[in-house]
Amino acid sequence: MPRVKFYYDFKKDAWSWVVIVKARKRIEQLKGNWKERVAFIPKKDLRNLAIQTHLRAREKIWRKIEKKFFEKLEKVIKKPIFIPEFKCYLTTGITCPYDPKENSFMVSLWQSVSFNLTVICHAILHLQFLHSSGKYCRK
Repeated sequence: MPRVKFYYDFKKDAWSWVVIVKARKRIEQLKGNWKERVAFIPKKDLRNLAIQTHLRAREKIWRKIEKKFFEKLEKVIKKPIFIPEFKCYLTTGITCPYDPKENSFMVSLWQSVSFNLTVICHAILHLQFLHSSGKYCRK
């Protein structure tokens, strides 16, 4: 059965901010070192505690629905899930981008757990669709 693994990665978080900037075309406002973009997060120990607490809360609730979600998804799309593991990263941004090259996606520290569960399902649908039908649609 496929699984979603939950992580926090500082560089991935910075990448999500770059995606936000590009998407909103506010490059002029956010020029500078990407480390400065996430400097507002409390100092290291407190920041790590907050991030891990939020990450584990989302993971705990996702585990309760994960198996049923993947079973229903396979039934609806009539195809097996294409990969055994998806990577879910926590971002300190609001926007939750996904990366089809890595089969990963992000959930936001600032959004509710229920909203993030919706984001996880939505991102997995994107990744599954791109894997199964992406080439066909590009033709």
